[in-house]
Amino acid sequence: MLKYFFVIFYTFILKSYCNAQQVQVQGQITDSLQKPLPYANILAIPETDDQDVKFAISENNGSYTLGLIKNQTYELTVSYLGYRQQTKMISKL
Repeated sequence: MLKYFFVIFYTFILKSYCNAQQVQVQGQITDSLQKPLPYANILAIPETDDQDVKFAISENNGSYTLGLIKNQTYELTVSYLGYRQQTKMISKL
């Protein structure tokens, strides 16, 4: 019984350690009339080459969530068919 407790305990510690290295970036994609844009593409391209590109697709209400690494600079790009692509820099989250 005690063996199972330690396995569960260490699993929670490892999970919280892994989550501590990430930041959740959330937002909503809308057009100029504030109408949500479902299924828009969101790319987070890191400034350094040793990190992976993160991406998300917006929900029906235009909302999205990205898990990004702390203390990293990203170029956040949003694209949607028929609209001009928008890009912003996000640094040191």
